[in-house]
Amino acid sequence: MKRVSLLAALVLLLTIAPAQAVSIQMTDATPHYVNTKENCCTPAECDICKITGFYNSTPAAAGGNTDFTNAFNAWEDDNEGWTIVNAGALSGTFQITTFDAKFDGCSGGVEFQVTYVPGEGDPAVGDTNWAQAIDTNDPLGGKTSPYLDIASGKDEDPPLYPHSYPDGYFYDWPKRGCPDDCEETVSWEGHLYLTAIDRAAEKLSLYEGIVWGFGLDCVVPEPAMLPLLGLGVAAVLNRRRRR
Repeated sequence: MKRVSLLAALVLLLTIAPAQAVSIQMTDATPHYVNTKENCCTPAECDICKITGFYNSTPAAAGGNTDFTNAFNAWEDDNEGWTIVNAGALSGTFQITTFDAKFDGCSGGVEFQVTYVPGEGDPAVGDTNWAQAIDTNDPLGGKTSPYLDIASGKDEDPPLYPHSYPDGYFYDWPKRGCPDDCEETVSWEGHLYLTAIDRAAEKLSLYEGIVWGFGLDCVVPEPAMLPLLGLGVAAVLNRRRRR
């Protein structure tokens, strides 16, 4: 009897289909997770500004996480009627085609691009949109974090990401200034979801998503960099002496 029970359990395990979930693939051949730049931080003792980018390889569950839900609820307070619907899991992939931590002057962030590739039973690219909530300790425009990443002055529109691109891909390059204190960190998180909308019923259907973002710190030069900096100073002094 025990052998039969074990065999039956094994057959049952083999016949149970794995839970469907979208896969997240890094397809950028040269992703940059970290970048640094000198002379972008005010304190002399931590003169180097450092970007540290990240993304979660495990997809955010369909229906919205706490940050997205809180941001949606804050938006919905002024737009009564809209609701979130759990659209279920996907079988396709989110391909991260660009992940580049970089600076624009002394403002830094992550250039981020995602392409949605439908799997069997998934909605077509043309039937989907993107929605994103932002959680940051440096919000812009006097907003309270977390908040929806929507076009300014268009609160009555569906709460979708304001930029639309061909072939259903998502692109963003958020930036923040370097902190003014060695002990501070500027943090930025995007809670990005593939969505479908029903304008008539005012429903925002959320499939799975990606959590991604970056942090900005002012850091002390690493020990390996100190000799190089010393050589640079010595070279400058030597030139001055020759002059």
